[in-house]
Amino acid sequence: MGGVLFGEHAEGLIRVLAVRPIECEHRFGPSFVLSDADHAALEALLEDSRSDPELASLEILGCYLSHSRHGTQLTEADIELCNRYFVRTDQIALILVPSLSGVVRGTFLTRDSHGNHVSGPVFEHSILGQLQGETLRSQPRAIKPVFFIPERVAGELPR
Repeated sequence: MGGVLFGEHAEGLIRVLAVRPIECEHRFGPSFVLSDADHAALEALLEDSRSDPELASLEILGCYLSHSRHGTQLTEADIELCNRYFVRTDQIALILVPSLSGVVRGTFLTRDSHGNHVSGPVFEHSILGQLQGETLRSQPRAIKPVFFIPERVAGELPR
């Protein structure tokens, strides 16, 4: 699974306010590797977001990716995706690793001044409890990402 993160940068914080899934037909197997049709759909999603009333005032912050086999590290396919669509130094990648126990591990990656991905601290969150929203804070550098997981999004997180 993967998707696009929308929100805002304000006072050194990144606030995720909306997400949209990236469709993947899994043409190359169970991993999240996009086909040509998937790339076309993602490009349409990014273009259409400008005219979507819910997203028009929000920035494209980056993407989220779910890993079941690769831990919190970016795969080659993830890097290709980020380098193609989310190249700004202020854009992030959020890696989520679900487990059968209901705990989701994750990390966020930012880009350094050379454009290389830099991993933040790994966090864990239980999706079994009642979620009103969860804010996770970290201070890897000057950017202090803040993730708010709305109730409607939390229910869509991989288990």
